Amino acid sequence: MLLCVLHEYIQPEALLNYVHSLDIRRGEGVDIFGENIDKKGLDENNVIDIIGRTIKAIRNGIVHSSDKYNRAERFIPFSESETTVKKYLPVVKFIAEKIIATTSH
Repeated sequence: MLLCVLHEYIQPEALLNYVHSLDIRRGEGVDIFGENIDKKGLDENNVIDIIGRTIKAIRNGIVHSSDKYNRAERFIPFSESETTVKKYLPVVKFIAEKIIATTSH
């Protein structure tokens, strides 16, 4: 569902430029709450898919952080995992603002 919304309302080049302005660049990959997100080929063709997977991994890490399962990879407030959330929070805000602006006509 998230990817469908992103593909519908977000321009890949705008998202890529914004992500680069935050110094989130290509890399070998990053582990976000247990999910390996490959960012080797971050470009206009796949930026929406990669950022979508990243947002979903962060969401799952937060939502399932206090469930009954013993998850090694989860969001723990006031810990190192907070840095991951802070890094991508501006991206979530950017996407939300674009979707609101696009759909508010």
